[in-house]
Amino acid sequence: MYLKNHLKKTPVIVHIAVAHQYNDSRIIYKQCRSLVKAGADVYFIVPTEMDKIIMGVKVVAIPQPKKGFFERVTKIPWIALKKAMTIEADIYQIHEPWLLPAALILRILGKKVIYDVHENYSTGRFAKRIKLEWLSKILRSSLTYAEPLAAGCMSAIITATEPILELYPACRKITIRNFVVLDLIDSIEPIQEEPRVPILLYPGTLGQARGIKELIHALLLLNRPVQLWLMGNWNDIKYRDECTALEGWKYVRYWPYMNAEKLYARMKKATIGLQIVYDTPDNRGPYPVKVFEYMACRLPVIISDQGVKRKNFSECALFVNPMDPNDIVRAIKELLDNPTLAKTLGQKGRELVEKKYSWEK
Repeated sequence: MYLKNHLKKTPVIVHIAVAHQYNDSRIIYKQCRSLVKAGADVYFIVPTEMDKIIMGVKVVAIPQPKKGFFERVTKIPWIALKKAMTIEADIYQIHEPWLLPAALILRILGKKVIYDVHENYSTGRFAKRIKLEWLSKILRSSLTYAEPLAAGCMSAIITATEPILELYPACRKITIRNFVVLDLIDSIEPIQEEPRVPILLYPGTLGQARGIKELIHALLLLNRPVQLWLMGNWNDIKYRDECTALEGWKYVRYWPYMNAEKLYARMKKATIGLQIVYDTPDNRGPYPVKVFEYMACRLPVIISDQGVKRKNFSECALFVNPMDPNDIVRAIKELLDNPTLAKTLGQKGRELVEKKYSWEK
């Protein structure tokens, strides 16, 4: 609607993030890229080494925090604000609650600001990163009470899911789900390496709630040649060390965080996609983006048995108890022993993405 109303002038839109990568999938590959295709002049202010242009998006570099999460949410937002005010934009779009104080300044100055809410921040997950207990409590309270109030002062709110939408006051708000960009995935060639054994794949943040230990235990119980490809950064160093010390780690191949192109190139060589996570508030969303990526790549999927996910993905996945390595082994064996079933689930997943779960739709 906004673009249609500004046909005589190229709209300038500035996205701002301080806790995301410059090549974040939702921000740059989906929203920014779509805006460029629609004819907008798009900037993305984000911590990175240098300015660059990606798919027509002008990435504007701000410093990486030197003191970790605390500096990222206290100091860096004001640096981002200063940079944003050098660009005369029609719309500014922020992607984290840490930017709300800076966004309020923009609103006072009469700017239009959209708040894109990627997840439910009131769960306390981010507050746990602060070691000082009193400061952690302040952050948790702010995200629970002050964040929705500040969000209500924005020009509009975007959320990644409908349940998140209900957390915010009645104002201009809409859900834009984090579905996959099919033309991007389809344009990427698989890696040339040919795996010698079946590949189980899990990309994303690695930690206890993601069930990594259970996956590694399952590799031993499986008692057949397979390899688990883990791709992502660890959110707990102690937990990482515990996982790498397990006997089953010898069946794991690990990469740190990688961009979408590299991820999809490897995903296309995998045998089974995994989304076997604990039943926590952060993991209860009905539409985990990784599952859609697996489906787009025609992979059969194994998912934690949570009611809403069983409803959404029953046609293309098997379901397991994420706390039970034996149940995980059962599902893996079922797919490896029945290639026809695996192919059918993978093809059905692709069809579902094409019909209703793609960014293009």
